[in-house]
Amino acid sequence: MIQNIIKLLKPDLIEVQKIIQQQTAQCDSALLKEILSHTFQVKGKLLRPILHLACAHLLEPKDKAPFYKIAAGLEILHTASLIHDDIIDDGELRRGVQTVHKKWGLAEATLLGDWLLSKAFSVITHNNPSDCNPIMSQLTCELVEGQYLEIEYNNRSSQNLEYLEEQYLKMIDLKTGSIFRAACNFAIACNNDFTPKQKEALNLYATDFGMIFQIVDDLIDFGGNSKKYGKTTGYDFLNGLITLPVMNAIKFEEKTLDNSPILNAFQKSDNEYLSQNLHSRVHQTDALKITIQSVENLKVKSLSHLEVFKDTMGKKILSDLITYTISRVPQEFYMESKLTTNESI
Repeated sequence: MIQNIIKLLKPDLIEVQKIIQQQTAQCDSALLKEILSHTFQVKGKLLRPILHLACAHLLEPKDKAPFYKIAAGLEILHTASLIHDDIIDDGELRRGVQTVHKKWGLAEATLLGDWLLSKAFSVITHNNPSDCNPIMSQLTCELVEGQYLEIEYNNRSSQNLEYLEEQYLKMIDLKTGSIFRAACNFAIACNNDFTPKQKEALNLYATDFGMIFQIVDDLIDFGGNSKKYGKTTGYDFLNGLITLPVMNAIKFEEKTLDNSPILNAFQKSDNEYLSQNLHSRVHQTDALKITIQSVENLKVKSLSHLEVFKDTMGKKILSDLITYTISRVPQEFYMESKLTTNESI
């Protein structure tokens, strides 16, 4: 499905790729050029640029040049965040190739992430509407704070389930939802024809889409194949992180056993129990069913926000992005359970 979306936006994405290539070639360091070539040798799915361009196509502006620059800047910024994520997670694969810190080292990877962040800021804000500046500033702060929340979230020795769920939702909103919201708000900043109701709808759509994306990512990490998805999976599982599937397994245990061996193991840092039992225990509960149903419920919500727009190519793409993202859930998870209709996070 993503190829069909890309086909619809092909003329726009060609222009976006030109800007990315031009901007990432503007350096004198031979080492930096080598690492940049490695980093961008495999193109990503371009979800953030696509989301931004889809918003542009909701009202079809006369001048698309600002949208192209912002779309390119969003992909550069996203790449910077991936570099830093891989350092923190110690991931080995990204987009099917070796991560920068594994191939060159931590110092080189850290500097690359910083360079790409600065480049993204320049591309997005230079000669674009002044409203883009505060959006970009807020976005970069939210991305970093989201990463800090993830670090705090993992220091959970005495935390209860209610606290973990609250922090999880905050974390994914900042770490994942913020860049999707910014993609929409940059489009709004570049087109004065959006109504207040449409602006609100796009922000709500982006927030729900960000939650869908992160929950699907959690499911992929829990049961996905690294080669299939082109990145290191199993990080959360191997490091004992409480993602939504695990959280739902804890709820199941508390409901059926009056206590949760999984939560007790997390609180006691019982890594032996977690490494030997967490994966199988989650599959023995209704956690995957509940998690997938949460995604389906969010899908209904996010699509409802698009009802304020006329049927355009932009609206179709925003709808298709949700369908595509959910299609990435490992299919064996669907085989393990039948979906219910009223369960959610």
